Amino acid sequence: MPLYRYKGRKETGEIVEGVLEAHDEDGIMQRVSELGYSISSISQERTSSRFHFQEDILIRFSRIRKTDISQFARQLATMLRSGLTALQAFDVLIEQSENKKFQQVLTQVKRDIEEGISLSNALAKHPKIFSSLFMNTLRVGEESGRLEEVLDQLALFLEKEVDLRAKVKSGLMYPAMLVITAVFVIVFLVAFVFPKFAYVFARAKVPLPPPTRILFQFSLLLRSQWYFILGVIVVIILGALVYIRTPVGRLRVDRLKLNLPLFGKLFRKVAISRFSRSMEILTRSGVNILASLRMVRESAENMVFRNVFENVEAIVSEGQGFTQPLERSGEFPSMAVQMIRVGEETGRMAEAFGNVADNYEQEVDRVLKNLTAILEPVIVVIMAAVVGFIALSIFLPIFDMIKVIK
Repeated sequence: MPLYRYKGRKETGEIVEGVLEAHDEDGIMQRVSELGYSISSISQERTSSRFHFQEDILIRFSRIRKTDISQFARQLATMLRSGLTALQAFDVLIEQSENKKFQQVLTQVKRDIEEGISLSNALAKHPKIFSSLFMNTLRVGEESGRLEEVLDQLALFLEKEVDLRAKVKSGLMYPAMLVITAVFVIVFLVAFVFPKFAYVFARAKVPLPPPTRILFQFSLLLRSQWYFILGVIVVIILGALVYIRTPVGRLRVDRLKLNLPLFGKLFRKVAISRFSRSMEILTRSGVNILASLRMVRESAENMVFRNVFENVEAIVSEGQGFTQPLERSGEFPSMAVQMIRVGEETGRMAEAFGNVADNYEQEVDRVLKNLTAILEPVIVVIMAAVVGFIALSIFLPIFDMIKVIK
């Protein structure tokens, strides 16, 4: 659609201007009047086809982040609560959105609403952006007349999930950067620095000690067969990616992640926290336990926990208790099970799930701090040992050369 630049005034007399998409000037006049502005001028933006092509490429490869969706939910709730209609709210959201791809999605949702489709069904046409958990919770809010409240809860849920992911990424980023830096330093020393010393030792006919011979052979292999080594690494990585995409491979990798030393506790606590936070928002919004379990199962990232949720769903559907299959699975710590059991017995499931989520989010913070405290010195010591071996391999022949000269 073409872009139109408009100028107008608010009821207070303040001058406003902006750019909107529409099929023609009549569409722009309608959209601007819905915003409550009086129009003074409209002009079509003249852009080259090359600009449109570049913009289309940027939009196609841009991502819609969870922060965009949480901000959308928060702002929509605020505007609906203040008395704006859904169409008026979407006009404001479309105009204020900085993400062009999300702007296109919101424009399509607004058109569907104009045609009489409900908000939840309009959002359901974009399942890659709005999860089933988001849409079903929103649908319950529409049916119960608590749409603004549910939107606020969804925004809070997404914000907490984004914060949790950010904490995990930032906590693991520093150790990962240390490992990558160490690998590059070692490869540089072995492939480019050591061969120059090896050439000097060969010219001086100095007998090489065992560490130097080992490093010399490794350096020759690295320099002469680098393309073969790189190819093997690429094949291994691609093979691992293909294997992970299979159901059996995904299950084994996810189980391995949970049993890893140091990291296994972190992955388990993150999974329990996400499960509890999802169950909290669903049960608080009025979704029944079975439907909540189904939606949480579909959104679970770890296949081990997905199988647990599937088993719990099957048992609960038979009329049995919720916490017993959780406990029998062996994947949930007894403290989490006991907290959920109290909520089940007292009829306060949403509160119990919220307490479990809050507790395990704090546990994730603690585990991340401990991981950083442990991994940093370990990586530094390993790096120092490898660099020390390289230095020893270089200096031992130098000492022999000095003896010969003396």
